[in-house]
Parts: sequence; structure tokens; C-alpha cells
Amino acid sequence: MAAHGRQPALSGLTGDNMFRLFFIYFFSFLLLAASAVSSYAQEAGDRILFGHYPQGAGGRDMPIEWMVLQKNRDGSIYVLSVYGLDGKLFDGTGNKWKKSELRKWLKKDFKNKAFTKFEQKAIVKGEISIMSAEEARRVFPDDADRRLYVTDYASRKITQCSSCGGSSWWWLRDPGPDTDYNVVYVDAFGNINAGGMPGNMDNVAVRPIMQLNLKKIERFAKNSFKIISSNKTESEVKSESTAASAKASEKTGKNRKNGEKKPGPASRKNK
Repeated sequence: MAAHGRQPALSGLTGDNMFRLFFIYFFSFLLLAASAVSSYAQEAGDRILFGHYPQGAGGRDMPIEWMVLQKNRDGSIYVLSVYGLDGKLFDGTGNKWKKSELRKWLKKDFKNKAFTKFEQKAIVKGEISIMSAEEARRVFPDDADRRLYVTDYASRKITQCSSCGGSSWWWLRDPGPDTDYNVVYVDAFGNINAGGMPGNMDNVAVRPIMQLNLKKIERFAKNSFKIISSNKTESEVKSESTAASAKASEKTGKNRKNGEKKPGPASRKNK
């Protein structure tokens, strides 16, 4: 008999209590959403995977590895490609970044090839750039840290220095002094060559840099973003990078434009 007299749990709630309960549930939802986004807010030096680009010796499409350079107050991050991804000229006739052929290539051809339409929504202002000399000095205080290694795919186009372990030149976006065609670059030993070289050289590596909106990654491209390492040693980073790239490539390769269902692991030149 007592059971028949029991009231439903919510029937005794007053309007004020209902409002409090709604507020608690709503606030809890916001906390969960915020925690999901914050899980993507990496610290400087961490490594992530985002987007795809040909990197294997046969032009296999593989996840791009990025180094986090800076985490901003709004939760966005600046990232720089770990490897040289391609070889391109800076410009055929000039050395001004905003008018350069390289900027146009990054903004259109590279972006459309490396990122899906959903992934592109996370790139702040849709802008993909390369480092300035000042940024390169600040991020990499030592010459050795500026030495760049390129993917097997890129090595077919880019000059590599056999006497310095296979590292390569890479473009910076500053014009060289006293000329209308020289562009500043980092040489194979990691030195910033302020005098520059002609921008029509097409055997120089491209190392993209961009800003990612983490909230938009959470909304549009959550499955495209993978954390490789955080506060790990260099050997751990390399080991996890190769394994993560191979696994992600096998999982998503069948959906990429090249039509390969299960691309194998990268065969890239590491430091």
C-alpha cells in the first residue's frame, strides 16, 4: 500500500527548484564542453598530427606532424611543420612575401591538398605562412635547432647537404637587403642567411606555419587532430611520431584523394 502513495521524484519540485536543477545541469554541460576543448590546448614544444600531405617515397598521403610553438590566451595555437613538406620557389620575379607565388601556393593549392573543408575551418583566417627571420631566431635560439630534414617525397625536389647529415635549406619570408629578388633563408647548417638567395630557386624547402582555432577543431575536425607527444624526450617523440603517422594513415588513407586504402608507414629522414 505504501508503494501506491509514493510520488514521482520530480512532482514535488517547486518552480525555484526546477530552475536550480536546470541551472546545475546546464552549468555541468558547459564544464564538460570546456574540458573537451581544453584537452586540445597544447603547450609549446608538443607535437600533433593534423591534415595530410604526400610524404612517403612513393608520394603516399600521410598525416602532417606539427610542433606547437605557442598557446594563446584564447586557446588557439601556433604550429610549425616538423619536416620540410615540399620544394617550391619563393617567387619568379620578386621577393615581397605578400605578392609572392609561394604565399599564393600555400593559401590555395597546399591548403586544399593538405586539409579537408572541415579541417580548413580551424585555420585562423585561412592563412598559412612561413616563418620570418625574427621568429626563427626566437623559436630556435641555436643554429643546430634550425636544421631541417625533409620527407622522402620532398627530397626528390629539395637539395640536401650530405656533409651535414642530410639537412636542407628552407625559406623565410623576409626580403634580402639591397636587391629586388634575394630572399632570406636558413641554410643546411641552421644558419640564417640574411643576404638571401634568388627567390626563383625551386630546390628550397617549404616549412608551413599557421594558427589553429581549437574550438573549431573540436566542432568540425575532432577526428583529424591527434596529440603525439607532450613533454617527452626527443627519442620518444620520434618513435611515437612514426607509429602514430602509420596508424593514422592506415585508418584514414582510404578516404583521401589518392585512393590508397592502407598506406604504409612513413620513411622519412629524421634528425
